[in-house]
Amino acid sequence: MKRVLLLLAAVLLSSNFIVAQLNQKGGVPFGLTNPEVFEGIEKPNVFPNKTPDEFLAEDIKSQGEVGVPMRIGVSVPLGVNVISDENYVQLDGKTHIWRYAVKASHAKALSLVFQSLDLPQNAKLYVYSLDGEYILGYFDEESNSYGKPFVSQFIPADEIVVEVQYLAKDKSSFGSKLIISEVAYAYRNVYGSKDVGSSDACQVNIACPEGDDWRKEQRGVARILFREGSSWYYCTGSLINNTLQDGTSYFLT
Repeated sequence: MKRVLLLLAAVLLSSNFIVAQLNQKGGVPFGLTNPEVFEGIEKPNVFPNKTPDEFLAEDIKSQGEVGVPMRIGVSVPLGVNVISDENYVQLDGKTHIWRYAVKASHAKALSLVFQSLDLPQNAKLYVYSLDGEYILGYFDEESNSYGKPFVSQFIPADEIVVEVQYLAKDKSSFGSKLIISEVAYAYRNVYGSKDVGSSDACQVNIACPEGDDWRKEQRGVARILFREGSSWYYCTGSLINNTLQDGTSYFLT
């Protein structure tokens, strides 16, 4: 059964990044219904500079440090242009499709960081697992990042596909590039909750009896994903209101 990933966690990055979960509009990628068209397209295997066990060993050393968030992954440089003739097929004389797959052995989940997203009108972008179990998109010109990096949500798979569909007479009107600058490689379980039960000594877990008087506030608690340097981390916080009572989305962490 195909499942469309919803926004389960915000991606908090520097001001130079934009979240890819905005404006998802559904649909089914062409590559899932017609996989034979793309047989033979190369799938590079990307590797971080250490094994998952080595990253976990590093994390164990920092667990006792106050204020250190839980690292869940690292960035792997890629620098690939999806808009390439090697990744291209044309359908019915007017539908142009580019498809590129990335494999990362032993990854618990993968995310793509695009240098920028500048889709023209009548273009659609999908990111999905190879088996079609998880689908992000489609995204269109309303999701454009206007020169800023564009980050996809993590997909729990070790092989993911990016697919661009473009309806036009001439494919050159799309533009010349859509760069995947890096792959975010998660070596921990991104969506499971079993690894998120420990608080620092100075904190009281709201799920404990001590939190019984705070059940209403508990509904605002969320987990965010953010990047620092080449590492990706999880941290918790809470949605908060403001004195204007205008529903502005603020997150305290």
